[in-house]
Amino acid sequence: MMKGMLLLLCSALFILTSSSCSKAESPDLEINEDIQQIVFFSDEANYRQEVAYYDAIIELKQKYPEAIKNMKIIYENKKHYLDQFEIERSPAMVLVYEDQTLVKVDGLVKKDQIIEPIENALEQYE
Repeated sequence: MMKGMLLLLCSALFILTSSSCSKAESPDLEINEDIQQIVFFSDEANYRQEVAYYDAIIELKQKYPEAIKNMKIIYENKKHYLDQFEIERSPAMVLVYEDQTLVKVDGLVKKDQIIEPIENALEQYE
């Protein structure tokens, strides 16, 4: 009986603490200025428009695993980041380094139109 009460009490405490520790949204996008960092702007509601971006990410990951490992994903509901990077619409991808936007690709484009400029910049600033 006592073990059951202890288990119940522990479970209740766990539930209370885990529900109060919900995911907090980060107020700032943490961009590391010392490395080249890709930022991908996603619109979950229109994910089919992002197929070329997904394919580009997969291909870039094979050649530049560190760049993809450090990639940040921003969802459409974070409109202020669209303004910060001067993105007109999602999907979009930017490459930033030392507080500068090196490459910006947005809208409906082909995979090669995403890969080529990002790959060129990644190689140039290695």
